[in-house]
Amino acid sequence: MSKRKYLEAETLKQHLFAEATLGYVKTLEDVNRVIDALPEADPQEMARQLWRDAKKDPPDPNVDVIVYCSDGAILTAFMYDNGDWAENRECIPLDDVTHWMPNITGPELEEKNDG
Repeated sequence: MSKRKYLEAETLKQHLFAEATLGYVKTLEDVNRVIDALPEADPQEMARQLWRDAKKDPPDPNVDVIVYCSDGAILTAFMYDNGDWAENRECIPLDDVTHWMPNITGPELEEKNDG
């Protein structure tokens, strides 16, 4: 399979279990058939599952994370040891952070050869 396909793990487990119980999964080809038949997960729904409540489940202090503010802004920020939040580039205080998610890194850039 050359194409990437994003699946919900629990849905995949349930389908594989059901098919195995019915005797339909006996080979890796059968597993591939189940995977191919499942609909791709919605990227927006997957992202929504990453958000964590900033008050109930705060991140480790001084670690850059992505935050959602009450005004709808999405920024990269960090939380100080005392629980206060700040935007990560200019350390601007944030007092309206409601949710956060781990910071997702972008693709690595190839080094350009100048010589």
